[in-house]
Amino acid sequence: MKNNSGDYVLLTGNQTGALLLHYILSRKKEKGFLADNSVMLKTIVRSELGRAIAESYGVQTVDTLTGFKYIAGKIEEYRRADTKTFQFDYEESYGYLIGDFVCDKDAVQAAVIIAEAAAYYKWQGKGMTLYDGLTQLYQTYSYYKESLTSFTLKGKDGAKQISRIMNRFCEHPPAELAGAAVGKIEDYQSGKRTNLLTLQ
Repeated sequence: MKNNSGDYVLLTGNQTGALLLHYILSRKKEKGFLADNSVMLKTIVRSELGRAIAESYGVQTVDTLTGFKYIAGKIEEYRRADTKTFQFDYEESYGYLIGDFVCDKDAVQAAVIIAEAAAYYKWQGKGMTLYDGLTQLYQTYSYYKESLTSFTLKGKDGAKQISRIMNRFCEHPPAELAGAAVGKIEDYQSGKRTNLLTLQ
């Protein structure tokens, strides 16, 4: 899409997901379709912008490990217990899930909803583009900077190196990152969370 200078801009998976989440929740709220027990699922590698948007609509955010198998597991858990109403999930890698009738990323749903959102911004927003909508989200919920770095460690030696790195993190977690103190440690293998400020 084009920005206000006329240059083409590629939205990230996080940015597109934030736009879709806001569009879905705002329209459901407006029409009275947003359930009180609504939940939005979020993988641990995703931007926190989605959490801020969800909270503004009274929607709970639940973190899962990366991968739609974990998301599908949570959806099934909520369906069986009839405790929460799933609304949306997205990954930074351009995977989206709008309804719980498909328990995997679904490009068909995503294509339809992004087209609907674009039309809504154009007609209801008096000529706004999705880029304008994203700028509006930043102005409302604050700006979120993101970056992705991938490392490939191949074969048996790579697996050993990964194991050493993970063990080192578990045994000696960092006290600070980029000059900022670490406030909370979450061990996804054990399920233990430690707040370093309260030591609980």
